[in-house]
Amino acid sequence: MAKDKNAFEFPQGVDPAEYLESLKKMAEDGLGKTKEAYEQAQVAFEQAQKEAEAGLNTVQEHTSKISLAALEAVRSNTESSLSYMESLVGVKSFADVMEIQTSYARKQAEMAADTAKSMQTLYQNAAQDVSAPAKDAADKAMKAFKGK
Repeated sequence: MAKDKNAFEFPQGVDPAEYLESLKKMAEDGLGKTKEAYEQAQVAFEQAQKEAEAGLNTVQEHTSKISLAALEAVRSNTESSLSYMESLVGVKSFADVMEIQTSYARKQAEMAADTAKSMQTLYQNAAQDVSAPAKDAADKAMKAFKGK
């Protein structure tokens, strides 16, 4: 039979102190790399959090602008409608009614077109500002990818 060998014995010619020292060095290197990776991940997370907060602030600002513009449009339409109704109260002829109605319809059409243009501009600005961070991040990623 084969000679029983202790499974925990070092092979002949291997110094246990050197072996343990190399294991210690490997463990320290692994720990150092892990700490470095953790620090990089934490920096990336903090940056992503700042960008997300900035994005949310941007969305909130644009939402407020759009809401205020919509309220202003409602206010203008309401005032115009009340003014129209007041002008109808003193009408003396059908021709006056038609003139007031035509003028009111024209003003309403102009107001609707102006409101649509201003809202379109607000929505375009919001879309550009909200998507800018994502575009910048994609550009950075592409540069990093091309650089490797």
